[in-house]
Amino acid sequence: MPDILHSFLIDAPPERVWPALTSNEGVGGWWSIGHTQLDGDPGSLGAFLFRSRAVSIRIQVTALQPHDHVGWRPIEANAPGGWTGTTISFDLRSEGDGTRLDFAHRGFAEDNEGYRLVTGGWAQYLQNLKEQVETTSP
Repeated sequence: MPDILHSFLIDAPPERVWPALTSNEGVGGWWSIGHTQLDGDPGSLGAFLFRSRAVSIRIQVTALQPHDHVGWRPIEANAPGGWTGTTISFDLRSEGDGTRLDFAHRGFAEDNEGYRLVTGGWAQYLQNLKEQVETTSP
């Protein structure tokens, strides 16, 4: 099964990165940029409706280890690539004055056009995350 993996440095400590991954305002600022509903407890559900309203994704929060790890499991999505049955994780660790973010979206059924669209999409959205955190005042 193909996976999407990204690792990059954010010029901000994990304490500043964390809210961008766990709050409605944070995730809505770099990813869905539309309607975001994200509750902050493991087992809770989240829903993202993208600006175009053509794509919606529902996830279950599977793990939250403050300033360290976020886990999501897509439970319903009309996004390309076949998200249902995949897992998404964000792992943070301090590196110098910044944060190393290791991102993984695992478990795609096949490497097809949809998977490649999702791969490119995550690259752009994660760049948005980096820029949002680095340019937002602490």
